[in-house]
Amino acid sequence: MTVTVTYKGQWVAVCNIDDLIEGEASVFKAGGYEIYVVPIDGEIHVYYGRCPHAFGELAPSDFDGSKIVCNVHQWEFDPKTGASINPKGAKLFRLESEVRDGVLYVKVPQIPVVEFKEKYFKMYESL
Repeated sequence: MTVTVTYKGQWVAVCNIDDLIEGEASVFKAGGYEIYVVPIDGEIHVYYGRCPHAFGELAPSDFDGSKIVCNVHQWEFDPKTGASINPKGAKLFRLESEVRDGVLYVKVPQIPVVEFKEKYFKMYESL
């Protein structure tokens, strides 16, 4: 499965897909970014591993099998779309990903993490 988003970045091998467990989230580091991976219903969903609210780092245990719940302020997200469930109006940043020869590749943004936070997460400060 290939997911397409629009941002500049570099493709990085993150893990073998055999290392992922269906229904369990995993976190990887690449290029200074946390990569949050959720294999669910036969698809692999990949997000930047930070909550858009307070920039809290998402942990594997934040995925309860049906939703991702940030451990900082309990914001809830749909693991398949990244859209917020509670409160409405926010979303996790989906990272482009693809599987090649049994390896999960993720497109890591080119810009430094601090600039990425300013550009993509400022919009959620009022929520």
